[in-house]
This record gives sequence, structure tokens and C-alpha cells, in this order.
Amino acid sequence: MKSIYKKDYNKERNMKKKILIIIGGIILIILISGFGYWRIIIQKTTGEILRIDELCNQFTPVTGEITCKEAAKIALKKYSGEVYDIYKTEFYGSVENWEKRDVWLVKIKLKETITDPVKFPKTPEVGTVEIAVDRYNKESLLITYGPALE
Repeated sequence: MKSIYKKDYNKERNMKKKILIIIGGIILIILISGFGYWRIIIQKTTGEILRIDELCNQFTPVTGEITCKEAAKIALKKYSGEVYDIYKTEFYGSVENWEKRDVWLVKIKLKETITDPVKFPKTPEVGTVEIAVDRYNKESLLITYGPALE
């Protein structure tokens, strides 16, 4: 009779080991997948931040004006993508009654092309935009748009 109990005990113990190994494997897969996803997100975010830092390093902050980085953030809230150029300029125009303004001109390569013939009648698939951001009051305006960059 003693040998029967030992077999049952060993079967139960082996079953517990198998379950623990399976659970451990599942946890390991989840951790590896989560780390990979986290690494991709961090790289994309820091890559964009480094790119904006690189572009904005040439400009010294001026009292009363928004910074280059703030202008990039404002533009990216309107159109999601990657800032590939930014500079200070003056905007003269009658678009939405804007008169001469000192602006940051932020050029963005869009994450996804936009197809909207009503909003963008000249370009069937918009892949880039230029956003003017007023250097004093943070107002922004779409200036131009174009096809995707290669």
C-alpha cells in the first residue's frame, strides 16, 4: 500500500512542476513582449525628442516668446508625425485674417498620409505640412501641405 501513495504523491508533484513551468513560461513570454514593446515606444519618443532638440539647439530663447520646442509640440498636437525642419520667420498673409506675425515655421512629415479632397484639393495624398506658430500667443495655422517625402 505504501507504494501506491508514493506514486500518487509523485504524480501530483510532477503535475505541480508542469503547471509551474507552464505559468513561468507564459510570464516570461509576457515580460519579453512587454519589454520589446516598451523599448520601441521609448526609442520612438526619445528619437523624436532628440530630433527636435537637434533642430532647436541653434535658437536661443527670447523673453516673451515661446521656445522652439514649445512650437514643435503645438504643431505636433495638430498633426502627428516627425518634425524635419523648424525656423523663425515672418508670416505675411490674409489666411484667416492673419496679418504680419513673427512665427515659428514647423515642417512635419506626417505619420500617415491624409486623403481629404475638400480640405486639401491640390494634393490627393498629403504627407507633409507646414504649421506657423505665433511666437507670442501660441496661435497656430496650417500654411502649406504637400505629398509625402521619400
